[in-house]
Amino acid sequence: MLKSHLSPYVRALFVSATIIIITMRALGLEQIALIFIPLLTLSLLYDYHIKAGKDQAIYFILTFCLIGDVIVISDDFYYFVSALMAYWGASILFCITLNRELDKSLGESLRKWKYALPLVIYGIYFVILMTFIKPYLKELFIPIIIYSATLSFAAALSIIVYLQRRSRSVGYFTTGLVMLSITASLIGGKSILFKKRSLTRY
Repeated sequence: MLKSHLSPYVRALFVSATIIIITMRALGLEQIALIFIPLLTLSLLYDYHIKAGKDQAIYFILTFCLIGDVIVISDDFYYFVSALMAYWGASILFCITLNRELDKSLGESLRKWKYALPLVIYGIYFVILMTFIKPYLKELFIPIIIYSATLSFAAALSIIVYLQRRSRSVGYFTTGLVMLSITASLIGGKSILFKKRSLTRY
């Protein structure tokens, strides 16, 4: 797992980049906001390297995220899809890493309702989201549904890990992953709608 607290300089970079991203998006300057997003992943990657650096899966997760962050800067719709595939790779590794953190096997954990509930909630959320964006996806429906299902499963799995561990570090990790899944849904849905409309003009 990632450490729960960033080192001072990394925290300053992370907070500064976050403020800039939020400000640019509030002003409608989405492309400028996208340029600063890789700084968030870079700060996490550097902080993990200097504090722990033992789990290779974390390196690969953050590297896939960084690749996606850079590719998605482009306005081209197919670059957006390529970024989606990079994020998908990160989501798969999230699932593998989180599965190792479970106190009990996933199958055994899901026998208890409190552990199964996050999966049910995310399943409902996933179905509603896919129902909403399906008319705009066409041939991209399959890759996007696979990515969305993987990320939803990773977020639900992180909640299960937290319910078992109840530690602050896992709590921060879970909060971040849940926020990532919601943000990805909002930004991804907006990007799909916008870029699809742009393509229909030509």
